[in-house]
Amino acid sequence: MRSLFVILWLLLAVTAMAANVNLAWDSKSVGDTRTHVRIYERTGVTPYTYTLVATAVEPAMTVMLPGVTQGTHTYIARGWNGQSESLDSNAVSTVILAVPGVVTNVTITITP
Repeated sequence: MRSLFVILWLLLAVTAMAANVNLAWDSKSVGDTRTHVRIYERTGVTPYTYTLVATAVEPAMTVMLPGVTQGTHTYIARGWNGQSESLDSNAVSTVILAVPGVVTNVTITITP
């Protein structure tokens, strides 16, 4: 099976303490036998740990990961044809920041 060469793009829609992460990749080329694209979150250092977080059925070219928590996240994609997976795509990372708290108990003092 040919390697899956994709470009993943990250778009973030930040909500309170979590974000939706949208991933997109290139369409498959002629002769590519993949039927699905599997998205993994990669953690740790070599050897990495991979956690399957989404699967998209061809011809889809995007997937949304809802409610991604605060912290640094790295994602890769692999083509899958029902029997084997491709090599990792390029890795993309994002940092989800905590939304600042609301300022409370504000006092205004007027002096002459």
